Amino acid sequence: MYLSAQEIAAHRNRTLSNLLGLTTACFEAGQRLNNLLAAAGRDAVHHGSRQLMAASHDQIDAMGQAPVNFWLEQSIRQGRLLDQACQIAGHAHKALIEGAEAQLRIVDDILLTGIRRGEKSSPWEVELALGALRHSLESAEKSLHDISRAATDSVERVEQEIHDIAESLDEGSTTKKAPSPRARTRQA
Repeated sequence: MYLSAQEIAAHRNRTLSNLLGLTTACFEAGQRLNNLLAAAGRDAVHHGSRQLMAASHDQIDAMGQAPVNFWLEQSIRQGRLLDQACQIAGHAHKALIEGAEAQLRIVDDILLTGIRRGEKSSPWEVELALGALRHSLESAEKSLHDISRAATDSVERVEQEIHDIAESLDEGSTTKKAPSPRARTRQA
């Protein structure tokens, strides 16, 4: 029922490879999020400097609608930022789900190897019990795979919903511009 030295080394290498993949996914997500936030900071500084330049050039007409336009532009930028951050988190989440499933497959493989060896060298009564245990372990692995697939699909649906919300904010904000103060006084 014991594993050979080669099997132990192979399982250890698979585990280390799996952990390396998880670590890589986390580092990549952190790097992408860092780049996203740095770009958002640069964009905010650039946008703020444009607002200050507009205020310093005494554009009185533009200053009346500045709070509304500022809010609309901020909602567009924040929607895009949220969309991209959720995509990064979604990719990292999917990688963690896949890594956890791969790790459980490694553990299941170790258990199944031990059970198969035990079946070969056991009396028929124990062989039946080990066969039932092997069958239930294989069924649990299939169920886990289905659950992992459902979780990954849920993450993808949430990413798509957030993307749709960000697009609707983007489309709605670009079509709704605040009327100029002169246009408002003409309407009144």
